[in-house]
Amino acid sequence: MAEKLSQGANLGFPSKQIWVSTSHSKTNFLVWVLALDKYLSRSNLCKLGVHIPNQSRGICGLVPESCDHLCIHCPLAARLWEHFINSAGLSWVMSRSVKALLCSWKLFGLSKKGKLVWKTIPAAVLVIVWSESNSRFP
Repeated sequence: MAEKLSQGANLGFPSKQIWVSTSHSKTNFLVWVLALDKYLSRSNLCKLGVHIPNQSRGICGLVPESCDHLCIHCPLAARLWEHFINSAGLSWVMSRSVKALLCSWKLFGLSKKGKLVWKTIPAAVLVIVWSESNSRFP
């Protein structure tokens, strides 16, 4: 199913990082939408011609809300990513997009259980950030 949904995507599309068998299908779908930058963030809605009052500021109030800012670069999201990256003892430069982050989210030399946990982190962080965003802006 993942191959069928990802056909037509670029060769570097992170299907294996998105369609994780241990995650709920709704979580996998959300991560897929975020990786494609199809999440209806305020900036994407504006591109579609939907006018939203106070669209200029996202969850952090610093910059316009875009999918990549909300999920990766917003200070609130960045703290979550840094927690896991620092816990693994890594030095990491955050990717520009959700898709690029998922493509680069690999860590070698882990046990089978460690690989499973590491592979689950992006979906968990993205769902937390998405839920927080929705709770603040109904």
